Parts: sequence; structure tokens; C-alpha cells
Amino acid sequence: MSLNDGRKPRKLMEADLREFVRLSPLIETQWAQFCTLIGIAKNERPSWPPTSVDDWFALWRIINAAAKSAPWSVSVIWRLCGGLVPAEMLGMPEETETLFCEMLAELGMSEHECGQVISQLRTESIETRAKAGTIIKVWLEENWISISRSRVPKPPSNTALQSDGLRLQLSANVMPDNQTQSDREVIYLLGVWEAIENLVNFALFDLLGDGENRQVIFKDSAHQTLFNILLVDFLSPTDSKGPVPSKEYLGALQEIVKEPSIGSKCSATELDNAVTEFVAWLDTEVTVDVWLASIAKQVELRITRKQFLRMAGNTSKHNFLRLARVAESFKKIVAKSGVTIDSGEALLALSDFHARFHTDILNYHSSTVCEFLNNIRWAMFHYLTEEVRSAYVPSSDDGLGYAWRLPAGLSSPYSKECAWELFNALRSPPYMLKFRVSRWLKLRY
Repeated sequence: MSLNDGRKPRKLMEADLREFVRLSPLIETQWAQFCTLIGIAKNERPSWPPTSVDDWFALWRIINAAAKSAPWSVSVIWRLCGGLVPAEMLGMPEETETLFCEMLAELGMSEHECGQVISQLRTESIETRAKAGTIIKVWLEENWISISRSRVPKPPSNTALQSDGLRLQLSANVMPDNQTQSDREVIYLLGVWEAIENLVNFALFDLLGDGENRQVIFKDSAHQTLFNILLVDFLSPTDSKGPVPSKEYLGALQEIVKEPSIGSKCSATELDNAVTEFVAWLDTEVTVDVWLASIAKQVELRITRKQFLRMAGNTSKHNFLRLARVAESFKKIVAKSGVTIDSGEALLALSDFHARFHTDILNYHSSTVCEFLNNIRWAMFHYLTEEVRSAYVPSSDDGLGYAWRLPAGLSSPYSKECAWELFNALRSPPYMLKFRVSRWLKLRY
């Protein structure tokens, strides 16, 4: 499981962090030393141990961000913990075995030991998987001191190569005036990849059924709420002060496939089709009969799927005192349906809107949305497969390290860092295979 921006279900965050604590005795015994090691400033250092779920959540985000620029060993162990938790619970997906084994090998585990624990993590027996997890934890505890003092092998002298674990010093200006098309493409692609990884995963939902009759079922209402919140971010424009011009994620992908810079025009066809299909589905206007009990009005709303998914995400995210703008948008949508309400009534009716569109209709559409997003994820993987394969350069020192020959068109330290993250993420296929949702979940709204 790769590093992300900290948007992960709290239960899984806590599980990741607890595993990290168990694998790193240094944390419990020398918390201040560990914070210094991964670069957390003294005035930003959280207390130890965390006393609430919110404290765990905040600490997970701090370490997740800090581990990206921490010494190589800390970064690898943190990524390993993120993969070990679901592997013990659900089993090791075949597509992630290579990456998992490579991380263990990077830390010094022998090929024989790696093979043993991977085979145990593949079994259906949860006891056997737990035993494999214990072997990994004990091995890391026994070797923590030597691992934490180790360093990345010196990268090749070619300046176009960036070694695994070697972090670039970012300049203050993350969006330079001379930003190239390749710079923008690789940053957008990484942003889309991480957003989809956070949305479509087995931590949020179970995938039931078989063949062409699959269905997404959220773990609980909290996971459905998180999904809706993350979805509204994905359907919204990026930050206007970010490292690339502000665009919606899907809009950025549409521009990329029209004129590819990193991948080829031929390899962009699948991605073009996947994005076009999802955009067309989102822009479709539907008619939904809604009883707004709070203001005693029956309304036949005409609204696009994108509009109601974004509005439902905002009502999931915010308290009513932060929903004035959403209420104004809702008032206009209701007016378009031939019913006039004032701003106060619109604000009151948002609870009814939320019940209908988040609790009810999102449940119906979530399977279709996840199918679209998973298809885009696979299309991105295929779009860059050849580029990632040709950019991979094994280390000549010990056979375990590697480097990336980054695309020539990248001009800024920030875009090169994003390329490093993106290529690392695409070293193995997505762990969730393609699936087809039941046609009965695509007939309404």
C-alpha cells in the first residue's frame, strides 16, 4: 500500500499505526528521538501515547507526511505496515506480492524468508496469515537497529536517474513559470491515482457477487460518508494555489489523453474511453421525486448526477452552519423544477436532500461509480506501463536497489518527485481486478 495524503479510514489508520509501533520499539522507548529522526519539529510533536481516535488520526497523518522525507528505512517500514494490515486480514493479492517481497528484501530479509512469509500470507487460513505477520514483526524488531542505521546505495551518476528513497529538495516555487506539459501531466496523474486509491479499496467496502453481477457494499455508514466526502473532492477543481493550474481531475485527464506527453497516443485510447464514459454518466440529468418533509413540499428534482453527488458529499462533510452556499445551489435546482422556496427553507430541506441522495441513491450508484473509477485506474496503469518498464534501472551494486530514468521533459524538482511517486505506485498492477456491476444497479436515477 503506497503512501498517500492521509485521507484513509480512521480504523485502518489506527491499525497501520499500531503495527508501525509494534514493528518499531524505538517509538515507544524514545519517542522524541523518533520524531527527530523523521523530521517532526519539536513544536509540532504530538504527545505519546495517543489517547483518542482523533489523536491516532492526527498522528497517522503527521507520520504519513513525515515518512515521505524520512530516512529510507523509515519510509520503507511505513509502507510495509500499510500493506501488512490488510494482508493479514484479507490475504495477499497476487498482484502485490512482488512489491511486498521487494520491500522486505530492501530491509535485508533473505529471499528464502521472503518466499516463506509470502506463501503463508497467500493462504485462506487467517491463523496462518497471522503467523506470517508475526514472523515479519519479530524479524523487524530483531533487526530494527541495523535497519534504522542503513542507507540507500549511492545512485548512478546520471542526473536523469533518481534512486529509490532519495528525496529531492523542493524549491519554494512549486509551479514555476516555465512549467512544461510533462510537468503538469505527471502531477495530475499522481493526484488522480492517489484519489482513486483512496476511494476504491477494500478498506471502505466489500465487493460481492460474481461475473457481471458485482455489487459494492460499504462496511458501515461511516465508510459510506467517507467515500462521499472523498468523491466530492475528486469531482471538484484542484486548489487554485496548487502546483498545477486548477482543473477538475477528470478534466485534467481529458486534456492529457488529447495530447499525451509521458505516454503514447496509442496507449491513451483506453484511458480516453474510460474517462469519457464516466464524464458522460456524471453529466446526465435525471429526475428524482423527493419529499422534503422539513418544509412539507413534494418536488420532482431535475438534477445531474454530478450535482447531487457533490451536494451530498458537502452535506456529509459540513454542519448546517457551513452549508449556506450549498443551500443557495439547492434553492436554484428546486426553482428549476417549478417550486419556489426561500434560503431558510432550502437550508432546512438539506437534511431531506441528504437522506434521499446520500443515504439512498448513493448506495444505489456507489457500485457503478466504483466500476468507473476502477476502470480509470486500470487504464492509467496500461497508459504508463511501457514508460514505467523502460524507466526502471536496477542497481548494479547489490541487485536490490533501483532507480528511475525520469522523462526528459520534467523541468522542476516537484514534478520529478511526483514522477518518482507515480512510477513507484505503478510498478505492479492495481490490486483490485476489473469488475462489472449488475445491470439492475444501472437502471434508475
